[in-house]
Amino acid sequence: SNAQKASHKIKRDQKTEAARLLHDTITIHLDDQKIKIDSLSHAHNVTPKYINNMINSHTKYHTMCKVQLTNTLIHAKAKEVNAGKLNPLTPHHLKNLHCNQINLLVTNDPQMKKLTKDKKAAYIAALTEHHEQKVTHVQGNNLATARDVLLMAERVVKELNDLCVRTGTYTTLFVICGHVNDMIQSTMHGTNNSEDFWEDI
Repeated sequence: SNAQKASHKIKRDQKTEAARLLHDTITIHLDDQKIKIDSLSHAHNVTPKYINNMINSHTKYHTMCKVQLTNTLIHAKAKEVNAGKLNPLTPHHLKNLHCNQINLLVTNDPQMKKLTKDKKAAYIAALTEHHEQKVTHVQGNNLATARDVLLMAERVVKELNDLCVRTGTYTTLFVICGHVNDMIQSTMHGTNNSEDFWEDI
């Protein structure tokens, strides 16, 4: 009918107008962005193309590498499996599973389907922290490694003290970081007054 045709025409016109307004708004935005990029390029003595490449790289990297809930659940389940915290009735062969097998455990776990918003956020935060620790340095964030260093240093200090008492030999022990990002505290121990020797250098 004529009424239906008129109604369709009005809708088409409205869509056309909305598309035109969106196009104009995007054009203004891109023009403003170009002006800002040109300003940045002059301020930092680089080309606009260099800044555009940085923006694209930054945007794509963070979009692709952003922690996803699926990955956090797999990570949480993997920790659970590795820690032996699964149901005692779970067969022993379910230990040391591959990623796709752990993903299947997540899919079949009813508790994983009833997570609250806060619980999801906690899982995401845990995986994000795990990633950050891996980036800084595995040895510097490995509690077992730090504990081994401490125990070994204490044992060596005891041996050096015994050596001083028995032979009169003075020694100095340095325990330093093996990497710029290591979090193990650097320490020095000297028997008798051997530390004074290093302070005078």
